Amino acid sequence: MRTKFAGSKVLRTAVDEANVVAAMKSAGSTIGGEGNGGVIWPKVCWVHLRASNTEPIIRLISEATNDAAANALADRVAKAAGLP
Repeated sequence: MRTKFAGSKVLRTAVDEANVVAAMKSAGSTIGGEGNGGVIWPKVCWVHLRASNTEPIIRLISEATNDAAANALADRVAKAAGLP
């Protein structure tokens, strides 16, 4: 399959970030994501940032090994995205 970035490859998995992370870890991937806008760092965390299709809001969801790490990730992503 052709990819947009030289040296990158596409892995196809069943739906759900757990399946994506498992495939990424198996392949040794350093970063990846889902079609829904989620960005995944399989050894560290998971973050999902997107505009809602049904409400005038932006959704920001983060997962990490503990609450403090998840909150710090959400703060970093919000700042990088220019969110208040």
